[in-house]
Amino acid sequence: MNCPNILDRRIKENDLNTSTSVPSESSIMETYLLSVSRLADIGDLKLRLEEASGISAEKLRLCKFELVPVPLSFRGKIPESNRYMKLIPLSDKEGPCVQLTKSPGKDETSDLSITDIVVYESTLNTRAVEVIELEELNGKSDDEKTVTSEEGETDTYEIGYLRTSSSQSRIKTELRYYGSDDECVTVDTDPSFLARSVSRSLWPMKAADFRLGLRVDAMDQRDHWFPGSIVEISDFNAKEEGKKGKEIDEASSRRVRVHFDNFSARWDEWYDYDDFKNGHVRPLYSHSTPKFKPTEVLVHHRIGSSCKKSSPTSGDFSCALFGQPFYLQFFNEWSTARAGAHVLAQAARFLQSNVPSSFPTPGGSIESDRLEEAIETACSAIAEAVDVLVSSERSYIQHALAVQDNGEMVTGDRKRYFDAAAMTSALSDKLGR
Repeated sequence: MNCPNILDRRIKENDLNTSTSVPSESSIMETYLLSVSRLADIGDLKLRLEEASGISAEKLRLCKFELVPVPLSFRGKIPESNRYMKLIPLSDKEGPCVQLTKSPGKDETSDLSITDIVVYESTLNTRAVEVIELEELNGKSDDEKTVTSEEGETDTYEIGYLRTSSSQSRIKTELRYYGSDDECVTVDTDPSFLARSVSRSLWPMKAADFRLGLRVDAMDQRDHWFPGSIVEISDFNAKEEGKKGKEIDEASSRRVRVHFDNFSARWDEWYDYDDFKNGHVRPLYSHSTPKFKPTEVLVHHRIGSSCKKSSPTSGDFSCALFGQPFYLQFFNEWSTARAGAHVLAQAARFLQSNVPSSFPTPGGSIESDRLEEAIETACSAIAEAVDVLVSSERSYIQHALAVQDNGEMVTGDRKRYFDAAAMTSALSDKLGR
């Protein structure tokens, strides 16, 4: 769930629709006791949980868990508990609930047994955006349409479909939602269409147009297509290449390294501008298939800076995991800024006003009044940071697509309207303040 009670302080209450699936306005966790047959389907259990909590079964993730003691050196330094909840995710495949009771030392033949599980709600509350179908481009796909650039050169990679009225309408519609006041407060927008459009808008017409971060489809050495990003731009050593008998011109003297999504860096590949011209590198999702399932990560609470034993025999650690971890989901085409805003928004869930009379920390206990003040300061800082990150993300996409503040698209050379370095510097300055 997102956190309107924490984050809406940055916008007017009258402008915020706070309707969410959250069953409780004051708790981030609730406990339910459900009676089900061992032979009942896990899907039935999810439906029972949906009835009890009011949260859609499709948004629930079930886990078994094991409570693990934290290292002795951290006992007493961690609030409330000296244990860490080690999660054991359950398969999304439906099956009998008897698999939930399987654990060492448990009598599975008794008529009644109690099994503790922890269930997580998806942290994405997907916004429903009006879908405007793209019109056919004379029977050709957007990547096959040939247009003529201002220099008079034929360019088969130009965003022909962005010049149609239907595509421009859809861009304006999605930009109106993406980065609005309720973004990352009560709703989350999937920017897949915008990311696809940005890839075409910033597509290089020459080697000098290469940009770090450009999203592309690239063909690997086995002629398979995968989505990825340009993570490095480098110049050839033309003299060395000449010794190998290769003819080097200015355009092919620059190359880019593409990192493929969901692969390690060892699979990165280098491409030069000839690969772009020859069709071995194409705009995003022109050949690969978008991954619609959000990326998921597990977030832990940790005390200490690194997790290495100080000696093999002492059992002392420089850090420890403690408490209950939680899952975060991210749309795959979110930038680092938008993903960071989502992390901060979910961290705000743990900033509750009903605090204990004192709160233990490694440096000693904090009294409740001081803790209340610290929480209020943290809430304001998180709300401001989320606002800055979401606004900068929208501005980045708007400039990349050459859309002016009045909603009209810039004519002529769109790339001159986009200065990523200046926007990154402005974001750093805002976050620094």
